[in-house]
Amino acid sequence: KVIKVLTGNPHLAVERAERRFGFKVVRVVKDGAICLEQLAKALGDPMVYAVYSQSLSYTDGISDNIPAIVRLMEEENQKRSKASAPLVTLINDSCLAFSVLVHHDGESHSSGGEPPSCMRALDLTRGKITPTIVTLDAHKHLGTDKGVSSVVGTAGALQPLRGHVKVGSQPTQGELVRALSNMCLVGVTGYREKYCTLTRELEDAVGKIESVGIPIVNGHNRIKGSTVIAVEDPSAVMARKLKKLGHSFAYLYHLHPEEPARTQLGWSLSLTPHSLRTVRDGKSALQVFLDDLLQVHQVVRPARASAFGRLVRAMFAENSFAAVLLSGGTPDPVIFSLLTSPGWGRAGAEIFIRRFFGSVLDGGSVRSNKLLQPVKVLARRVLLVLSALVALVLFRLRSANRKRSLVKG
Repeated sequence: KVIKVLTGNPHLAVERAERRFGFKVVRVVKDGAICLEQLAKALGDPMVYAVYSQSLSYTDGISDNIPAIVRLMEEENQKRSKASAPLVTLINDSCLAFSVLVHHDGESHSSGGEPPSCMRALDLTRGKITPTIVTLDAHKHLGTDKGVSSVVGTAGALQPLRGHVKVGSQPTQGELVRALSNMCLVGVTGYREKYCTLTRELEDAVGKIESVGIPIVNGHNRIKGSTVIAVEDPSAVMARKLKKLGHSFAYLYHLHPEEPARTQLGWSLSLTPHSLRTVRDGKSALQVFLDDLLQVHQVVRPARASAFGRLVRAMFAENSFAAVLLSGGTPDPVIFSLLTSPGWGRAGAEIFIRRFFGSVLDGGSVRSNKLLQPVKVLARRVLLVLSALVALVLFRLRSANRKRSLVKG
C-alpha cells in the first residue's frame, strides 16, 4: 500500500516530491481548485495521510477553499481519532499568497460590505486536532532577499523532520537582518496599504482584459487579493508577440484536460507592488504591460477570424504543434505539455529542451563571461580555420601540377 496525498492543481514541486519519496498524488480537482465533493469522498481512504492546498496558485491565480477544506478534514480526523488511526495533515502552500492573507485575515470587511473571511490556515485550525503545516516563501512580497523562507506547523506537525538532511542553504545572518529591517521599516500598515493599492490596480486591469474578450483562466475561482493574472491564449500567439515587446511570463498548458476541445494554452503573470513603479511616459510597469496586451489583442483577433485562421483551425487541432506554428505562436508550451505523459513525446521533448538550454548556457552570456575577449578569440579561431583551408587548397593545387608535369615528361 502507498501513502496518498490529495490535492487540486499543485505546484510542480509536489510532483517532484512524489517521484522522489514514492507517495501517490491523487488529484481531486475541478476548474483548477480542490473539488470539495471529491475531497469528502477521498478522505475516507485510510491511506490518505495529507491534503495539499494552495492559498494562491501560481499557475492560474485561483485559491482553494481553505475554510471548507479545514472543516471536512476536521470531521474526518475526529473519526480517525476515535479509532486511534493516523490523522490527515493539512499542508497549506502560502508561498505567493501574501496579498490573499492580507485581504482575508478574518477581521477586515470588504468595501462591498461582505462579512470578513479568513484564508489563514493556522488561525482556522486553532483549537482543532487537524495537524497543519504552512509554507511561506514571501521574499518577493516582503522585499527581502531570495531564500528567506519559512515552514510553520502546529504542535508536533514538524516533529518527523527532526534530524533529517536539510536541502539547500539557510540564509546568512546579514540576509536575515536585512529582511527584518525591511519589514520593520514598512510595517504592518505600510504592507496593507501597498497591497490594497496593488489589488485595486489588478482588479481594474482584469476588468479591462475581460472587457475586450480575453478569457481569464478559471476566473470564477479568483478571490480578492489574487496577484496572478492568467489568460487563455489560443495557439500561444499573444505570448509570442508580447515576448517580442520585452515582457516575460510563465507558459500554461493543459488548462482544461477534461474538455480537449477548449483552449489548452495560455500564460500567467505574478505581480508585486514593484509592478506599480513608473517606467515609461509616467505610466507604471503594469499599465505599460496592459497597454501592450490590448494592442496585441487588436492585432491577433482579426488574424484569428481571417480565412487563413479558420483554415488552420479546420485542418489542425488548435493546440497542436502545426496549428501553433502556422498561426505564428510560440511552440514552447506545446513542447512543455509533452512532458506530462510518458512515451515518445516526453523523450523527444526532454532531448530538445536539454540540447536547447545546453547551447544557451554554453554559447550565451554565461559562457562569454568565462572569456576576457570573446570576440577576439572567435576571430582568431575563424582566421585559423580559413588559413588551414587555404593551405589545404594550395597543397592540392601543387600536387595536381606535379602530377601533370610527370605525365607530360
